[in-house]
Amino acid sequence: MKLVLHIGASGLVGLSDWLARQRAAFALHGILLPVAFGERDHGRLVKYALLRSHVTAAEPGTSPFDSTDAQDAYRKFIRADFEREVAQAEQAGMTACLLSDGTLFHEIASFAMAERVRDLLAPLFDAVVVVVHLRPQLELLPTEAARHAKAGRMVTHATIAGPNFGPQAKHLNYNILVERWEKVFGGDNVSIVPFHAQPNIVEPLCRELGLDPAVFGPDRPRETPPPGWRAIAFANAVNQFSGSTAPLAVYFDEIAAPEPLLPDAALATFLQNRFFTSNAKLCARRSDVRAADLKANLANFEGEPTLALAEAPCMFSGQIAELLARMESRLCTERYLRLLAEARQAVAEDRIDALPALKTEIDRMGAMLSARLRHTAAVEA
Repeated sequence: MKLVLHIGASGLVGLSDWLARQRAAFALHGILLPVAFGERDHGRLVKYALLRSHVTAAEPGTSPFDSTDAQDAYRKFIRADFEREVAQAEQAGMTACLLSDGTLFHEIASFAMAERVRDLLAPLFDAVVVVVHLRPQLELLPTEAARHAKAGRMVTHATIAGPNFGPQAKHLNYNILVERWEKVFGGDNVSIVPFHAQPNIVEPLCRELGLDPAVFGPDRPRETPPPGWRAIAFANAVNQFSGSTAPLAVYFDEIAAPEPLLPDAALATFLQNRFFTSNAKLCARRSDVRAADLKANLANFEGEPTLALAEAPCMFSGQIAELLARMESRLCTERYLRLLAEARQAVAEDRIDALPALKTEIDRMGAMLSARLRHTAAVEA
């Protein structure tokens, strides 16, 4: 059985929804789209690959696991669930498996994490092919700005011109990114698909899977634009309130803000040029990508700059942040109660194997609630 592992840097956030819609069609043609790593996407693979330091060094309420024991239990559960799913697929005569998730691009940021992914996946398959979809870094600016905003960071001219959006960022240094996967799976098993040559990744993935994309008809994933400058401005208003623990990520993607985030022409040129050396190193040693493939059209950044508008101060930032924090406390409580109900149901149905993953989520949600309560008490004091 062959595995195709898709590492995306294209901004096609609609791809996960499309793949989920087409799961039955893939299965009909002998292709497994597993659910062990998630129904809609495969983000649990990133969680599986997290290192001990992601748990032990995390601030209270922010760790994905309550303890290293919980992390071990989660890994054991995910491994067993995925192995069972692959075994069932092989018994059903399936010939290939597709894994795809946008977070693999920026979250698998070390050789050790990539090794953990390999150690989980490689023993289960006869062959593994890694498909890396690369888009010019400058064109990822709105997506990267949104990711930083959801993580609680300010998005300004200074932060964008800083190291977080440069070749020092391991996922944006494409030479290092590709080299990481080459070292883990072997250079011959890594394929680069330039976005400008093939904007829609479905066709290259189907080729690797030995599948005719025509079986899906005209339905293809659409590029969903990231939230615009007004969403970034709202995030800045919340994030500049340093005492807040407001979980902006819960609401950010739902903010209606179609106007794009645009830097001025000078910043756009600076950002493009700073990746020249690392991109050139990649193109010099790979035959499947050219320098022109990683160069954005600067004419697309000649409109009215909006980044400065996103930096405008907001006199209500503290109040907005506190309101969001209180709303999230209520959401956390609802999720906590739902998870407890699911755990009771699992016990009643004797689904003991489901309990480790549920316990991990219950512990994480409990830690988040405790952090919210401590924050509320501190504010009220």
